[in-house]
Amino acid sequence: TAPVTAPVTAPVTAPATCKDDCTFTFRLNNFEKDADCRWIKKNRKQVDKRKNAYCSDPNISAACPATCNEECANTPGFSYILEWNGNNAGCDWMLKHNLKRSARMAKY
Repeated sequence: TAPVTAPVTAPVTAPATCKDDCTFTFRLNNFEKDADCRWIKKNRKQVDKRKNAYCSDPNISAACPATCNEECANTPGFSYILEWNGNNAGCDWMLKHNLKRSARMAKY
């Protein structure tokens, strides 16, 4: 076979799952604060800047595929049925209240 003279990039494919890890956090650049996947998209004016700054980290992009991977953009996110009322909920509900977060994460 002939040698390859130019760099070859791998095709972009969707990850095995397009669900963000609700329990994953990462340290913000230049701040003594941790954030989760949803923080990247929380401020609509900052989404592109935050994706460029954080999604290039392989640990973050692996834990936050629904947020970081464009192939997941149209894939529904993680959800589950709440035992007490039968409603669907997702990461936002689980992480909504700091005081209830640990109990919710342990249960679901």
